[in-house]
Amino acid sequence: MSDFERFSAEHILKALQVSRIVLLSGARQTGKTTLLKALSSSEYAYRTLDDPVLLDLARSDPVSFIPKQGDKMMIDEVQRVPELLPVLKMRSDETNEKGRYLLSGSADVTALPDARESLAGRIRKVRLRGLCQAEIERNPQHSFLEKAFGDRSFRDDPELTKADVIGRALRGGFPEAAMTDDPQDRNGWYRAYIDALMTRDLQDILQIRRFDTMRQLFSLLAAWSSKEMRVSDIAAKLGVSRPTVDSYINVLSLMYMCDRLPPWLDTDYERIAKHEKIFMTDCGLAASLLDWTADSVEIDADKCGKLVETFVYNELAALIGFSAAGDYSLYHYRDRVQHEIDFILKKRSTGQLVGIEVKAGYVARTDAFKHLKYFKKTIVPDKDFTGIVLYTGPHAIAYADNMYLTPMSALWR
Repeated sequence: MSDFERFSAEHILKALQVSRIVLLSGARQTGKTTLLKALSSSEYAYRTLDDPVLLDLARSDPVSFIPKQGDKMMIDEVQRVPELLPVLKMRSDETNEKGRYLLSGSADVTALPDARESLAGRIRKVRLRGLCQAEIERNPQHSFLEKAFGDRSFRDDPELTKADVIGRALRGGFPEAAMTDDPQDRNGWYRAYIDALMTRDLQDILQIRRFDTMRQLFSLLAAWSSKEMRVSDIAAKLGVSRPTVDSYINVLSLMYMCDRLPPWLDTDYERIAKHEKIFMTDCGLAASLLDWTADSVEIDADKCGKLVETFVYNELAALIGFSAAGDYSLYHYRDRVQHEIDFILKKRSTGQLVGIEVKAGYVARTDAFKHLKYFKKTIVPDKDFTGIVLYTGPHAIAYADNMYLTPMSALWR
């Protein structure tokens, strides 16, 4: 994992200069500990709550666990002891020293049910996702957002194929799994990952008694990835109550296993749909949960579409996280007369909009732009709007009305 330059490193270093407490959060096995150890110097005393002795000490005596004086402290897997948050607040207020505490968590500790302190005004959060393709390709010049909102100088990519995109999606972004060439070994890694998640990590957040229901929900969300989230339908499929499904999805979201994508609502149009979309945060994990292989995905249009759209979501979410803090927002669009756009990007500083349609095919016809053109003409006629169709073919073509056909590799090359 240390062979990869993590593009989040710059944000962590900046956060340490301006905030007393910095929290690097993200799913387990995304490389948080490796990154923090690479960035921190010997002045940080390292404590991991995966160590049962330290875990017991932190739970039994959180005040003594964080001494009043001494080295700066790095606490790994801090979500396992939310009782540390009030002590961190007290200690950080005593000195007001920037970069005093460097935390990592496999869940958003400040949002956990047992958390009694938000650390507002004292903490800066940085999200570490799995490896994106630009990191895997070792290309720090990940300029898709700049091009999409700038000169739209997209290029042909004769090397890109549908099989290449499917292969990348099946690998996912967990560093160890992504670097494993054998699909069976990779699936074995994912199965062990899910087992650990279910039997240990979930217990730190919610005392789940129905593990069978949570496992079924996890697989169902993988199949649901890229679809509008209708909790009542999911509950009906599982045969459990809607409140139970809501609470379980919230837990998986807190653990960075899934994300909710909000709908675009900045319009007076009355027929707009208001459901969120659900996305798995790692498409390789999703495919493993569903036992999808390269061969089965290649010949099944529905599987291929879901996998590739989830893959593109993961890439866009990562690129947004690397960009200027808070400048980009991501949405989807759907209305009740069947107009739909997979992704809408907004740049807050300029008000510009970019609509993105994802096509898993090697050939994209001109009618692939019909929803983008409708949105531009009817919903945002007075705004700066660019329409992009990302596909698995090799050619970059500029059409009239600010519409672009672009190889999917524009996301990382």
